[in-house]
Amino acid sequence: MPPKKKQIPIQKLRNKKKGKKKAKAGKKSACPPVKKREFTQEELDDPLFSDEEDVECEPSRDKDTYMIKHGRSVILAKMPDDVKRRLKNKLSTAITVKCAEENLGLTWTRLKHVLHTEPVDDNLCLSDSAGYLHMYWQTPQLPESFLSDEETGDLMTKVAGFIRDQGQHEMCCFYALSDLISSSAVLHGQLEQYEPLSQMYICQNSDPQEYARLKGDHNCYECSFYSALKFGKESRGIPLATAKEMSDKFSCKERRKFLHGERTFKIKEVYRYKTLEQALQRLKTHTVSATLLCYKGWTKKKQLYIGPRERSGMVGLHEVIMLDCVKYQDKMAIKCKSSNEEDIGVDGYIYVDPHVMFIEERAY
Repeated sequence: MPPKKKQIPIQKLRNKKKGKKKAKAGKKSACPPVKKREFTQEELDDPLFSDEEDVECEPSRDKDTYMIKHGRSVILAKMPDDVKRRLKNKLSTAITVKCAEENLGLTWTRLKHVLHTEPVDDNLCLSDSAGYLHMYWQTPQLPESFLSDEETGDLMTKVAGFIRDQGQHEMCCFYALSDLISSSAVLHGQLEQYEPLSQMYICQNSDPQEYARLKGDHNCYECSFYSALKFGKESRGIPLATAKEMSDKFSCKERRKFLHGERTFKIKEVYRYKTLEQALQRLKTHTVSATLLCYKGWTKKKQLYIGPRERSGMVGLHEVIMLDCVKYQDKMAIKCKSSNEEDIGVDGYIYVDPHVMFIEERAY
């Protein structure tokens, strides 16, 4: 019997179809029937509100935990029939700027931002899979001035440390935050060399209610990088990882106690970049965190990852650390550090095409 393929844990997307199948199988639901209600204008105006959110048999989570579906059903209902047909068959299809303007509900400010990036041949694309809608487009080649010199690239890779393995723990966000702060500590002379911070301490304290609520084999949970960064800035600090946390015997059910006098590290300020160019400029002096939209095939080895393709559905989100802007397979790419050992990409690093832009549905 061939060995079982290793599952790469990422922030998974919720799917309403699973609940429906269970109901058909005759299993009792712990949730009472939910009556549909009218939404207030205040709710509809809230960019974090969704008219399509799943109903789950559990306490509500932080709004930032998932990519929120904002009006997906309304957007699809307005789409021309041929677009809806192509989306159903291929999961992804080209649309015109006029179609985007008339049907996606983009504000003029947002549409100007899209057009400012100069989409190649004025082509926009729409992806609809796993209940999540994205618009994406390809941009012209970036100037080679954004490429990092070899010395800078080697330095960023060095300060970000060795590739770690989160195993089957849904903790990529906490590993990425650990690497982001550790690399900055090395660059600013607070650490002589890379030492990972405690991913378990972040997990237990970033959302203690969620951590305490979970039962079973794992106490780890999905978290937005925004929430993790907020914890890194507002907490009293994050201690270094213990030897056990860095071993394959690590358990997310064992509490990481804070020891008296233990050295801690925290974030002084969070920088948010409005454009890719701003992030790439920052990359010349610091590492940068990013959330990767993972479509089927994203773990393939030695590839330049470009995102969605026809009949390639979205499978989840994965937090990474941007290290370098390089030439890979004769194309410009962003070298990102993952936390899945060396089983994916190029020895654990993912090379991402920077010329594919996205707008999440909640930005419409």
